[in-house]
Amino acid sequence: MKHSATRRLTPAAENDVLRELFDTSPESLLVFDAPRGTVIEANRAFLALTGRAAPDVRGRLLVDLGILEPGDTANILEAAAHPESAEFDALTVRRADGSAAPCRVLLRSCHSGGQRYVQLRINDTRSRARRVDEVRRLNEILERRVAERTAELEQTNQELEAFSYSVSHDLRTPLRHVMGFANLLRQQTGQQLDPVQLQHLNSITTAGERMSQLIDDLLAFSRIGRAELHRRTVDLTGLVQTARQDLAAETAGRVIEWAVHPLPAVQADPSLLRQAVVNLVSNALKFTASREPARIEIGSSSIDPAKTVIYVRDNGVGFDPRYAGKLFGVFQRLHNGRDFEGTGIGLANVRQIIRRHGGRVWAEGKPGEGATFYFSLPRTEGTPRA
Repeated sequence: MKHSATRRLTPAAENDVLRELFDTSPESLLVFDAPRGTVIEANRAFLALTGRAAPDVRGRLLVDLGILEPGDTANILEAAAHPESAEFDALTVRRADGSAAPCRVLLRSCHSGGQRYVQLRINDTRSRARRVDEVRRLNEILERRVAERTAELEQTNQELEAFSYSVSHDLRTPLRHVMGFANLLRQQTGQQLDPVQLQHLNSITTAGERMSQLIDDLLAFSRIGRAELHRRTVDLTGLVQTARQDLAAETAGRVIEWAVHPLPAVQADPSLLRQAVVNLVSNALKFTASREPARIEIGSSSIDPAKTVIYVRDNGVGFDPRYAGKLFGVFQRLHNGRDFEGTGIGLANVRQIIRRHGGRVWAEGKPGEGATFYFSLPRTEGTPRA
C-alpha cells in the first residue's frame, strides 16, 4: 500500500501562519535588525503595552521610540551586537501616555537570509505579579472550599454514625416488640385461630423478619462506605474458591456447571473484595435457580488493558438492558420479590466496594438469556496481566 506524500505548506502560507502566531502571541514581541536597531515588526501585545500604533513603531530606530531609558536602550543594543541571548530585569517601559511599567526583557538573536535580527520579549512584571496574586488568591479560595467541604463531610459522617446508631437501636426495639408479641400470640392462641387469622399472623412475622433483614443490610451498606481500606495483594482465584465455599448452602442439591478460569492477583482490601465476589456469585446462583443445569462462568477480560476486569456470567433469567442502570441502586429490584428473594442491597454493596477501590461495575444481559456482571480494578505497577 502506497502512502501519499505529506502535504507541506507553501512558503507564502507558512509565512502567513508564522505571522499570525507572532501577532497573536500573549507576550509583547519586538523585532529589530542588528546592529542598527531599526524596528522591523511589533505584535499586538507590544502595541497594547506601550500604547503605540503600528505605523509609529515600524521602520524607526529603537533608540528613537523612547520606550526605554536611554541607558537601558544602549545596553540592549550592545547586547544585540553579540550572538548570545541576554536577559534584563527591572527595566522601565515608557508608555505613550507618559506612564511607566516595570518590565523584564529577554533578548534573542536570529539569522535569516544573511541578515541578523534581534527579538525582544517584554514582560510586564506588574502584570505577572497580578497574575501570581490572582493564582494565590484562587488557591486560598480553593483551600478554603476544601476545608469547608471536609468539614461538611465530617459532619455527614457524624450524621451517618448517628443514623446507624438510630437504626440499630431505636428501630430494632419496636421491631423486636412486634415480633415478640406476634410469636407470643401464636403460642397462646394458635389453636384457636382460623386459617385466615393464622395467615394474617404469619404475614406479620414474615414482614418483621424482612424488616430485620433490611435493617441488617442497610447497616452493612453504611459500614462499607466508612470502612478503612487495607490494601494488599489478593489472589482472586483463591478468593473465588472461598466465595463458593461460603455459598455451599445455596448450591446444595443443585446441578451447577462451574467454569472458573485462572484469575490474576490484584491490590485490594481482601475482606471487602471477598464480600463483593460473594454477592456477585450469590446473585448468579439466585437467578439461575430455575435452570438445570445452571452455568456460571468466572474469568477475566481484556476489554480494558489499563485495568483488571473480572466478569461473572450466568445462564439465568437475565434482565432488560434498558434498566441496567437500576441494578446497582439501593433497594432497586428488576424482578418480582415473590420470585427472587433479597433486599436489593447486594449489588449496591458491590458497586460501593469497587468504587472505593477506584474501579467501576456494569452489567450486560437480555431477558431469558442470562447476564454478565463486570467489575474493574486499577492495574498497579507489577500487577500481572490475565
